[in-house]
Amino acid sequence: MTKYLGYNSKRERNIFLLCFLAYSATYVCRLNYSSIIPELSSHGVLSESKIASVSSAFFICYGLGQIVSGIIGDKLNTRYMIFFGVFLSSISNIILCFFNSYPVLIIFWALNGLFQSLVWSPILKLASLEYDAKMCDRFGMQMSGQQLPQMGIGPFGCRHCDFALHLYFHTAASHLFRYARPRKVK
Repeated sequence: MTKYLGYNSKRERNIFLLCFLAYSATYVCRLNYSSIIPELSSHGVLSESKIASVSSAFFICYGLGQIVSGIIGDKLNTRYMIFFGVFLSSISNIILCFFNSYPVLIIFWALNGLFQSLVWSPILKLASLEYDAKMCDRFGMQMSGQQLPQMGIGPFGCRHCDFALHLYFHTAASHLFRYARPRKVK
């Protein structure tokens, strides 16, 4: 049997690649705020306490959203959740490119955390539906290494140069929505 990146079929490989792309997109969207913190601080746009509260809002919403996402992910279609998570996360990042007021930053960064929480649990569900136990192990190992290429993107993340990157992630989310249809639905 021909192997496709270690997977048994093109379909299995494509599911992995689309999930990898979707989660990579959320990872990049997660790094953007960190990359603009020096600019916000040095230009006096936000105080250090406000900068910290914006970060905290993201992580609180992301953490609570993971719990909710895991529960509702068992009932909803995985590709809708992944699509809307990536799509709405990139929308919130695009909006942040144009504003620097504290209320806008905290609201949209918190929403970004909530939207990103819609991605990981459905990806795991999709993997459990698509792959046998051995392939799930491979999938997990390959997904866990996906952050490495993004480490180099973070320092270059700036408010205006990321605009095109987020538009690209809209396209990625659209492809995931179109092609990643689970075979088994529970």
